[in-house]
Amino acid sequence: MEKLQQMKPLKDRLNHFLLILFLIPTALFAQEEKESKWSVDGYMKSLQTLYLVKLPFTPTNGQTHLLTDNNLLHNRLNFSRELGGKASLKFSMRNRFLYGDINDSEQLLEQFEAGNDFLDLSVEKTAVNYGAQSILDRLHVDFYLGNWEISLGRQRINWGISTFWNSNDIFNAFNFTDFDYEERPGSDALLVRKYIGFTSSIEFAIAGADKWEDLKAGFLYRFNKKSYDFQALAGLSSGFLSLGGGWSGAIKQIGFKGEFNTFSPLLEGDDFASSLSMEFDYINKNGLYFGAGFLYNSLGQTDQGINELLNFEISAQNLYPYKYTVFYSMNQSFSPIFTAGASFLYSAGEAHATFISPNFNLSIAQNWDLGFFSQIVLDKQEKYESPLKAFFLRIKYSF
Repeated sequence: MEKLQQMKPLKDRLNHFLLILFLIPTALFAQEEKESKWSVDGYMKSLQTLYLVKLPFTPTNGQTHLLTDNNLLHNRLNFSRELGGKASLKFSMRNRFLYGDINDSEQLLEQFEAGNDFLDLSVEKTAVNYGAQSILDRLHVDFYLGNWEISLGRQRINWGISTFWNSNDIFNAFNFTDFDYEERPGSDALLVRKYIGFTSSIEFAIAGADKWEDLKAGFLYRFNKKSYDFQALAGLSSGFLSLGGGWSGAIKQIGFKGEFNTFSPLLEGDDFASSLSMEFDYINKNGLYFGAGFLYNSLGQTDQGINELLNFEISAQNLYPYKYTVFYSMNQSFSPIFTAGASFLYSAGEAHATFISPNFNLSIAQNWDLGFFSQIVLDKQEKYESPLKAFFLRIKYSF
């Protein structure tokens, strides 16, 4: 405990040093272009959630399910500014206030703090029935020098290709069930990109870490061959050597893309991991979208039920709790103001774990949207049933 108390002030000083290091070039470029103006946009959301949870014990009072109600107010502000024509500054603030049937404030605090990466750029407050957070989930300065681009700070390093599972995304693995966070997590990192042709580039990225076994760094090479975009990846991912790649193209009118990765452990006690995802998609002339694909995840299980999904912590090495999963999705735009769709995921195994998510979105006025989403999980224990159903109603105002 004494060691941890000594290390915390050291990390705080390092956080302050890195922030100063980030702000120095920003200030220098701002001096060159004093007339540049800020660009601001964002949104406000209200998300009401109902959870219907099957009780894990034999009821004595006739109650078989528990209904909980949570409400989330979510505001996002995006700021950007050009600095002298050769650089830009971007940062985004995410403010959330959650209230309702919240019984575990410590767990909620851990969930909020997980939004940080190496630097602590958030303020949180939790109690029995509410939780609040303000966080800078983007804060980076970008430099443009001919064929070179350099980005420093908290940013989204998007190396993934597939829709649901991105094994190439060693920096920012995300959970697709979190539909309300479109921007997805960021990393406190340095990204250097050089364009080496009209369709080719090479990238290097490294994220902040306290110790080398937490280090994430890698090289990515992108190129085009016969109407396909390819990429190759090599790097370190939290104690693993990562080697992988991906592709994106089409077979006639059908989109075809995928990615794969291998993770060789550099530390004793860790297991070798590999994953492969492939998907096909198609849009017909009436705007109906179809998507289908599968995931192989070597660390996944075939003998676990849906509870594994409810308690799952995603990482680049382990994208989903099951070894074999297929998915199907569709989306239809019925008019300029109304769309509806659904996703269906099935994992092969003893429990036949299934995830179903229908949704619709209605534009009710200019800059105002009304959305309904649901997530239903099912598995087979003694019989096929659903231990959890979640329903979400969202009103969103964009500006």
